[in-house]
Amino acid sequence: IQELAGSLGKAQLEWIPPEGGWGVGKIMEHLVSSTEMYYDVLPAYIQKARQSGKLDQGAEWKRSMMGNFLIKSIEGPRKVKTFKRFDPKQVGDRVIERMLECQSRVAGFIRDADGLDLNKVRIKSPALGLIRYNLADCFAIMVSHADRHLGRVEELTKMAEFPTTAAV
Repeated sequence: IQELAGSLGKAQLEWIPPEGGWGVGKIMEHLVSSTEMYYDVLPAYIQKARQSGKLDQGAEWKRSMMGNFLIKSIEGPRKVKTFKRFDPKQVGDRVIERMLECQSRVAGFIRDADGLDLNKVRIKSPALGLIRYNLADCFAIMVSHADRHLGRVEELTKMAEFPTTAAV
């Protein structure tokens, strides 16, 4: 994140590609909002799993049916429409710093879950409560989602039309 977008100025973050869609700043805003929704729920799931003794017994990660579906859709080549509430309206101040903070918090959640059987910890999706998957899927979904969008950030910054730092 720092390497791809850390030195971008306001004009570069707010730039929209000629074909439309999201620019770098809106992608980062989307990643921030879709990551922040986990802040209130993951600590409780991790704590509850520790208290109930769902400790790692050396089992390998086994994707749940829903987790597998979501991960494959994120990693696939097809664009996936986002929920309206995750559609960024504008690029806020400090979006890169906020994105870095999000990734640091995700890494903290993963560290906090160390030693748990992530297959046995079932969570409800904070985006749509009807969807359930295991904690390993949750982490994979967050990482795959960020990776997909950061790939797009890299594409955008390499476009001939992307504003140069001199134009910022």
